[in-house]
Amino acid sequence: AAHDISSVYQGAQLNAQYRRYWQTGDWKIIGKIGLTWKSADLLDYYYGINERDIEDVSLHYSAGSGWFPQIGVSANKKINAQWQWLLHASYNHLPSAMTDSPLVDKRYTITTFAGVTYKF
Repeated sequence: AAHDISSVYQGAQLNAQYRRYWQTGDWKIIGKIGLTWKSADLLDYYYGINERDIEDVSLHYSAGSGWFPQIGVSANKKINAQWQWLLHASYNHLPSAMTDSPLVDKRYTITTFAGVTYKF
């Protein structure tokens, strides 16, 4: 759970995740599914359009709260004692409270990453 203590947007969010760890050969794999709820104040701050943004009232948009289901997988493999390969891919579905905003043009996000990590 998180809440805006800085009073910028007065919003809140709740996250729930299930993670599953397993290993195949030298690869350590983490699969996850999750669900995040974001309050109307939070989504409206980032995706709403009001008089601060534009004078034309017909273009104003006020976001509601929304649920964000997500699924992802990460994998890492040691190169040596400090370095590891890291692969990651995830899919997040965006709620209509966000995608109905004229600022958003997709109903999902996909994140991919391939690189290395270093342990100090």
